[in-house]
Amino acid sequence: MLRKFLFISLSLTIVLSLGACDDDSSSGSCIPSEEVCDGVDNNCDGIVDNGSDFTCTYGDTRECGGDTGACEKGTESCDNNTCTWSGQCEGSTETQLEECDGIDNDCDGQVDEELTQSCSSDCGVGTEVCSNGQWVNCTAREPETEICDGVDNDCDGVIDNGFDCIKGSNRECGTNVGVCETGTELCTDNCTWSGNCLGEVVSADEACDAEGMDEDCDGSSNEGCSCTEGETMECCGADPVACESGSFPDCPSTPQEVCNGVDDNCDSLIDNGLSEDSLEPNDTCAQASFHQPNIEEGDAAVEYTNTIYHSNLSDDVDIYHIPVSEISDTLICSGIYFSTGDFGYECYTIEFSITDPIGNDVEFDVVGIWPGDQTPVQTCEEENELNTWTSYDNYLGLNWEGRCGDDDSLNFYVKVYGAGPTCEEYTLTINFPLGDIQGSPCTW
Repeated sequence: MLRKFLFISLSLTIVLSLGACDDDSSSGSCIPSEEVCDGVDNNCDGIVDNGSDFTCTYGDTRECGGDTGACEKGTESCDNNTCTWSGQCEGSTETQLEECDGIDNDCDGQVDEELTQSCSSDCGVGTEVCSNGQWVNCTAREPETEICDGVDNDCDGVIDNGFDCIKGSNRECGTNVGVCETGTELCTDNCTWSGNCLGEVVSADEACDAEGMDEDCDGSSNEGCSCTEGETMECCGADPVACESGSFPDCPSTPQEVCNGVDDNCDSLIDNGLSEDSLEPNDTCAQASFHQPNIEEGDAAVEYTNTIYHSNLSDDVDIYHIPVSEISDTLICSGIYFSTGDFGYECYTIEFSITDPIGNDVEFDVVGIWPGDQTPVQTCEEENELNTWTSYDNYLGLNWEGRCGDDDSLNFYVKVYGAGPTCEEYTLTINFPLGDIQGSPCTW
């Protein structure tokens, strides 16, 4: 580069030394050379600085820019080294971005064109335009009187305030307690609640059902119910009754207890509380039922029909005091033996029998009280084996020997008992037939 520069400089020196062309190049006073940017007609063609790449002449200037709107023209100079326009428009006012100021800032012949910006009000944001240097026509909505339209007209943050509800809205209604299900209530076009709960499942009367459903939706099931549907209750002496509307109907009147071996009144006791026999109390020798008058031999059989029963079902015995009297001394002995002076034997038999209620195994004991015994009650209570006999298969026959002229009357205590208390009747029969009078000891 240095060598080339020296060469150019040398050549230029030579040219300059030879001189540039003057205005009259035809005089031949200079030698043409390559045109350079120097304000001289170096190539002697009559034109200064007309190099092939030149666009201006050394030292030239020209007006530049525009003067529309806010713009002002300036001056552009020719670059004295390259003879090309510098591209610098000095002293000009250039175009600017358009502003809302009533001036044509961008120098396009229009003022404040197409300028917009965001704007706001209590109701929100919008857009406004510039006109004659002023921002106008903001599109943000301004507060208005609130009406029922589903819009916050007064821009206080609440829609349709001053009314019962927001137009077109809905709310849950009803309850989800028990079998109930909530529904939907709509807000009417008048911003009032419709009062209709659409789709809800409502409560009903409590059904007292076995599943325990809460039909009346109060959080409790089967309240007020003493029974549930399908449940039955036993009735004493009658068919069971079924639950109706949460309670059992009344059972028929409880049957009266009767003597039948069944718990008729359902008190878990059989044949209790019935009337006792008319001879009670006759449970001890001191309470024994006394037969009056005495039974005389030859009299008709005597019967006692009673029960071995106490109304509270406690154990019971029936004791009878049976006095018997002979008539042989008067009717027979005096006429046969006493007239001859012979001693006569009187042969007596007395029979005790009882009818037995089925299954109660009723039997009896007989205590004989001989003549001369001064304490018959005590003798009965002691039941001395020498004068106490027990029935067998509901029967007992006793024989004894008397003497003509002697008092052969006896007292008998009969104690009737069984396997347990029963209200069924037994019949005790006592038969005392006429005795035999004979001259020899009795045999039976």
